[in-house]
Amino acid sequence: MTHETRQSGENTEQPMAREYQNGDGFGYILAFRKKDTPLWSEVQIPHLESSRFVYYNESLMPYTSFEVKIKAYNRRGEGPFSQLSDVYSAEEEPTVRPSGINATALSAFEIQVSWEPIQLLNNGIIRGYE
Repeated sequence: MTHETRQSGENTEQPMAREYQNGDGFGYILAFRKKDTPLWSEVQIPHLESSRFVYYNESLMPYTSFEVKIKAYNRRGEGPFSQLSDVYSAEEEPTVRPSGINATALSAFEIQVSWEPIQLLNNGIIRGYE
């Protein structure tokens, strides 16, 4: 599950080759839940060629942790679930700015800039400053 917007998550899997499908009516069942919650949501993906699923939910908060698992099925039944994968909904830009900005001239060609880093936010990881 990679992520597109704050309200969506995308899961990408390699489609199963035809020789391993063992029958017609082949598809996938994708199960996901917010981390540390008991209730699983399941989505049936009834297409042989499917390798991608986008989940959209307006109530998702940015950078929400999920557990995801997937299994294949055909007309004869369902296979076992995959191992769990931990994924996150999309990040959003920081909503606060650094403070305590200070600039000092070191020479005619250099300045040193320092600031107080922002506190960790619930909407993603701070990857750097511009």
